Amino acid sequence: MAPGISLTTGAGLGGDIVDGAVVKAGRACCSPTCTGSHGNAALLVVIMEADRELGRHYADFLRLAGHRVILARDGQSGLKVVVERRPDLVLIGSGLVPLDGLSVLAVLRAGPITGGIAAVLIAPREDPDIRKRALTLGADEVVLKGLMTSGGIARRIPHWILARSREQATRRRIRAV
Repeated sequence: MAPGISLTTGAGLGGDIVDGAVVKAGRACCSPTCTGSHGNAALLVVIMEADRELGRHYADFLRLAGHRVILARDGQSGLKVVVERRPDLVLIGSGLVPLDGLSVLAVLRAGPITGGIAAVLIAPREDPDIRKRALTLGADEVVLKGLMTSGGIARRIPHWILARSREQATRRRIRAV
């Protein structure tokens, strides 16, 4: 765990949150006629991205798809939001400072509150080492900036959340045996 970070209380976390208030979804789900009956309605997504323009692009698109979004400019403020709000999904940019995306992912997976939240690392380029490290740390997927569109991310959100939920259920069954 990173020095000075506690995921049980949020102590030691600082930083500003860009667009910090949760924005209410404009529509029910993924299309103007969708009723949200497939469980995709108003999920809470935290985006941790140092590139403000890219972060806002993802946030705007996900809001249009019906999700609530909190955008954090760094890993520390993002971790604080994750502990306080317990989102359905966290999108983590790998270029965060002072904690990089892999460090943020490690802290998320180590926390009793945050360990079961779906998390996706956004990498700037294809790098087998980063992909391997991210998946080993528990990322649900690694997507590439520029290659994964906002629409692709919006369509994958239910998959990532369901996959994480199934993994947690399997772990609980194994522990019970």
